[in-house]
Amino acid sequence: MRRRTLLLAAAAGGAVGAAAWAWRSRTAAPGAAPGGPFTDPAPVDSPSSDRWRSAVGTYGIEPRHDATTLFVLDGFGTLTALDRATGAIRWRVTTGVTSNGSLLQTDGLLIAGGYDDNTQHGLLVAVDPQGREVWRQTMLRNIGLSTGLTRGGIVAAEVKETLYLVDAATGRIRWAVDIPDSSLGLMWPTAGNDRILVEAVDRDLTGVLTCRDPETGAERWHVDVGAARWLPRAPGETTDWPRSPMRLAWLITTGQGLAVTCRHRSRSRPTGTGDPFRNEIVAFDPGSGELRWSFLTARLDQHHADEDTLYVSHQQPFDAPTEIKAFELSSGRPRWTYRTQGETAELLGLNSTIFAVGDGVVCVSGATGLFVLDRATGALRWHARHPDQFGPATPVIARNTILVPRSDSQTKEGGLWRFRAPDGERLPTIEPQPAAMRLHLVDPSLYLLSETATLSLPLDSLT
Repeated sequence: MRRRTLLLAAAAGGAVGAAAWAWRSRTAAPGAAPGGPFTDPAPVDSPSSDRWRSAVGTYGIEPRHDATTLFVLDGFGTLTALDRATGAIRWRVTTGVTSNGSLLQTDGLLIAGGYDDNTQHGLLVAVDPQGREVWRQTMLRNIGLSTGLTRGGIVAAEVKETLYLVDAATGRIRWAVDIPDSSLGLMWPTAGNDRILVEAVDRDLTGVLTCRDPETGAERWHVDVGAARWLPRAPGETTDWPRSPMRLAWLITTGQGLAVTCRHRSRSRPTGTGDPFRNEIVAFDPGSGELRWSFLTARLDQHHADEDTLYVSHQQPFDAPTEIKAFELSSGRPRWTYRTQGETAELLGLNSTIFAVGDGVVCVSGATGLFVLDRATGALRWHARHPDQFGPATPVIARNTILVPRSDSQTKEGGLWRFRAPDGERLPTIEPQPAAMRLHLVDPSLYLLSETATLSLPLDSLT
């Protein structure tokens, strides 16, 4: 597949809140040394007049954009077009997509999809860049959408067992196929020019990864995700079978023709000793379903994939310190492993690791701080602690600067921490902002997204 699609099982986050907006100009204090006790540098006003704030929010739905406009879909089904230069509202459209919402962008169309709480039906709505509705298609049940198109069609996976291909230009349903034994739904639909991948989940929580023909929807192959056998974890130990099969946690398709999934599997021992869980990363050839490689571990946390590398946070055994491991995607060969210890081990909370990769570094963010590794070798460059906040911060890397949203658990205020990527020098903090922000980077701007507001800051003022 030419495009790489990354899907996460859930977006890490915390409690939702908002803070009053008030930019304050203060004298910038020098940053604390990397890894030392946290002393937040004095907050400063952005020096550029290009910043703006709009009272338009989004509930975790990824925005879209073109050269001049930012398109935001909120949790009430309202699609808003914001001028990227000024934040002015160009138009607003009520789509009716109020749950399970997603926003796709095709040639000349924006397509909102998900569920209409009022009619209790699945819904697809296409709008042109001027805000004019082009077509509307009602589906029987709640649906999830692929992140890309296949031969001009949108893949819609119903909450029960029906998979659709919907013509992106007209909304006409080209085909609909039922996938047997998927009584709990279809998950992670991904679309490419040559194939469609989707997970079917049965009542036993067993996931089946199936490959479909984009022209007809006919099955090409399937892999029973719940059928793998565990390998012995120590010399002389007998093979340990899973107590109950479980479904995929995430799915990645890459430009190298590789589908990478994560199997979550529970296990038990007659003596009650040992790890309570086993997890497995499995790589398939999407053309044939043939197994390429796999990696077994006790607890698997978050992940990130770039052009040729998969980064994961895991523990083996279950109660061991967290490791950050980099794999070569095509072969599964480990590139490097960083074992957390001391300060870096304390910065990560359970199931709270967030990755950002760029500018020669891998930034690993946790509940109480972050650390930065060399992208090529995995060597630790620096680490920094920050005060407790709602949840793990999701950083971005832009122009050799790491930008981290702040959601203070005590003051309920948000802000923006800034660190130099190579050495961890802490730059003055930008605050206050609405709390529980997410960052969306579209050069030359950084957008800060919350449920109540969208903010724009020019990167020239932040890096």
